[in-house]
Amino acid sequence: VSQSQVATINDIVKVDPGLNLFINPRRNVNQEHSEGAYHGTHVAGLMTYDRPDFGLMSYRIIPSNYNADPDFDADGEVIQMIADAVDQSANDGAKIVNMSIGLNFESSVLKEDGAKAVDKMNKMMKYLEQVSDAIKRHPVVLFVVAAGNENDWRDDKNRLNLPCGIKSPNVLCVGALRANGEPTSFTSIPISGVDLVFALGHKVLSTIP
Repeated sequence: VSQSQVATINDIVKVDPGLNLFINPRRNVNQEHSEGAYHGTHVAGLMTYDRPDFGLMSYRIIPSNYNADPDFDADGEVIQMIADAVDQSANDGAKIVNMSIGLNFESSVLKEDGAKAVDKMNKMMKYLEQVSDAIKRHPVVLFVVAAGNENDWRDDKNRLNLPCGIKSPNVLCVGALRANGEPTSFTSIPISGVDLVFALGHKVLSTIP
């Protein structure tokens, strides 16, 4: 956080000290104000703004202001958090779980070569299996997952993609359509044998702070 941001935050909190619960210079303001910070609210709004009878439970995958310990495998920690959230949501009684998240491991593998690339790929396959196992532990829960926005064809062998690359009868992968019914230019299309549907995903009005 820059000095100017800290000064601005302090000025705001002076006007209304109660805002210190939500903004203060010790928090990662850039992260919390990023576009991704509102993604879950937007997606939840798609389900509920015209269906107030729907009940929602939210699960934060990455803790606020999360900074992985450099001595640990950051990817592995995130995968464990996702698997834990899957288990918790099912154990809390969720019948449908929206997973509008995406982890694309291909780019990190391509940065390596030779033995390092093989080791990295093996590790990514274990991650895929870890999340897959968590989903398969709850066969009566439907997991609605994102196809991804990389404008690519994806499978579960060459282009690892979570969670849409997971083959399981309780996984439904969703791609994005324009208002005219055509796929958007950014939506990915899985070819891994998972069930796939498309829904309106471009210029959609929803709830947002």
